[in-house]
Amino acid sequence: MQRQASGGGGEASSAPGRPIGQWDPHALEVHPAGPGGTAVGARRLPGYVPRAHDAVLTEAVRDAVAGRSRMVVLVGSSSTGKTRAFWEAVQPLADAGWRLWHPFDPTRAAAALDALHRVAPRTVVWLNEAQHYLGDREAGERIAAALHGLLTTPQAGPVLVLGTLWPEYAARYSALPAPGEPDPHSRVRELLAGRTVGVPTAFDGQALDAAAALAQGGDRMLADALTRARASGRVAQDLAGAPELLKRYEQATPAAAALLEAAMDARRLQQGCGRRRRLFV
Repeated sequence: MQRQASGGGGEASSAPGRPIGQWDPHALEVHPAGPGGTAVGARRLPGYVPRAHDAVLTEAVRDAVAGRSRMVVLVGSSSTGKTRAFWEAVQPLADAGWRLWHPFDPTRAAAALDALHRVAPRTVVWLNEAQHYLGDREAGERIAAALHGLLTTPQAGPVLVLGTLWPEYAARYSALPAPGEPDPHSRVRELLAGRTVGVPTAFDGQALDAAAALAQGGDRMLADALTRARASGRVAQDLAGAPELLKRYEQATPAAAALLEAAMDARRLQQGCGRRRRLFV
């Protein structure tokens, strides 16, 4: 029987996932952004600035709509916008009635291994922090094999598999072992070949100009982030990482808070000395 992406009864009712439109982006691990980003009821997203990797995602989504299964793994450092890019990319699939499955219970690896064979066509398989799936010592290779089967079995598709990795994990899984040494990631390496896309650490000039235009159009979160991050281009990190850092400071033990305050004072002193040196040069 051909599997269905939606509908009542039979195999369709047991297919993992639910319509994309029923998901909240933060439930899919998109970082809360902005000064109030961690507060209940204040979890909104800033405007989105497309970059080069978004063009690859757009092409993958078009292929999926046309009936061709695809897998894309975004590789980049923490808080560079990988998961947000996926959320933006799948919105056309939401309008087309696609489902999304985020395996996580009882563990990410166990959930994936248990239900990958039940994924229905027209489903996004959401593997954020893919090291929890592909790097699992017991299940990683089996998950990679199951994903390969899902992507290459015509009657199973179309599906779109999306994953994120930090560069160190991508390098570890892609590295060839020395002669005579064990090869613990052979299936993972085969799966990732040709399917990884780098995400830059910083916004380039074009992205900064686009962010500035959104800020001028009324996006307060982007405007606030640009006051601190325009010079470095680390706008995504400011939006995504700052709320978490602030929370850690507010919830720190007295000793940890004292250490953080000393570091902040040292930073301010260093900046002040730098300004004074420039005045007398």
